[in-house]
Amino acid sequence: MKSTSDLVIGWVQSKMKRFTEDVTKIAASAGYMRKERVREILQELITSAIVNGEVKDQKELDALIATIDMAAKTLRMIPFDVYAKLAKGKKK
Repeated sequence: MKSTSDLVIGWVQSKMKRFTEDVTKIAASAGYMRKERVREILQELITSAIVNGEVKDQKELDALIATIDMAAKTLRMIPFDVYAKLAKGKKK
């Protein structure tokens, strides 16, 4: 038969494991939500380009997506401090 301290330790360990799993899920969810928001913004950009007549076929869609890829690569080259300075001008 297990002692009371062993039971308490087991109970605490199970709660800590569940807590850790929950925290991991929350962190993963936040990361997923950020990626999903970026995808939604880009999808809206693409659908707006179609509605506005800027993109009329698959070839133009491929060109727009290539432009988005190029822009993302360019943004990666900008250091954080530049973004921080830009953000100061946009504070609420």
